[in-house]
Amino acid sequence: MVRNNIELKKYQIIVNDLQKDIRENKYKKNELLPSETKLIQIYGISRITVRKSLDILERMGLIYKIQGKGCFVLDKQVNQSLLHIHSYTEEIINAGMTPRRKILQSNVITMPSDFSTQLRLPHDSSAFFLERLIYADHNVLCLVESTLPYGIFSKIEEIDFENKSLYEVLQTKYNVSISRTNLDIGVVCINEEIAKKMELPLHTPLLYLTIVAYHNKENKEIPIEISHSYYNPQIIKYTVDKTINE
Repeated sequence: MVRNNIELKKYQIIVNDLQKDIRENKYKKNELLPSETKLIQIYGISRITVRKSLDILERMGLIYKIQGKGCFVLDKQVNQSLLHIHSYTEEIINAGMTPRRKILQSNVITMPSDFSTQLRLPHDSSAFFLERLIYADHNVLCLVESTLPYGIFSKIEEIDFENKSLYEVLQTKYNVSISRTNLDIGVVCINEEIAKKMELPLHTPLLYLTIVAYHNKENKEIPIEISHSYYNPQIIKYTVDKTINE
């Protein structure tokens, strides 16, 4: 089992270990994986942590579950897709790499007027602004700027986001999960400021992602985050699956 990075959280270690074992054919297609109880004994962790790891592996398309029997290796592994909703941290783990974050800004600000319109809030509302670098292993995957309504996420500026992902905090501390996202994708050649932050050559072409994330509350979707990301596709590549009906 791979445990050579002590910064990994326990669920991430299990995901990386089982992912490696599956891809190296230690576990064959349709073979039963160790039970939850066995994984608890091996790693010395809680059942909740084990189930979180298995849920991630299932979303990665590496395993499938049969009620009352356990988890099995999926006979067809799927590529990562831009159509899936997940955090950058989960995305990096899915790619078999180690996530790390560096916070550049974490402030309560007055929300820009165009953002307040998109988030359906009064002008001059307070917002939480989070700017961070997301690393995959030792490389910068993306520079992300997130703006959220402070009225929903009070005291969020007190959280240490270098050690916690944003979506993990929204779900565990505020009981807010992402139900849907709108994603716009463009390509930009980065300026000197962005190049310096991301430690890349000037005018490097990157994907520019604009995301509006929604939360379902009482059968009504409300926008709760606007983010802008400069994303390096040389670190993690994607496929977009599309079904064409003729």
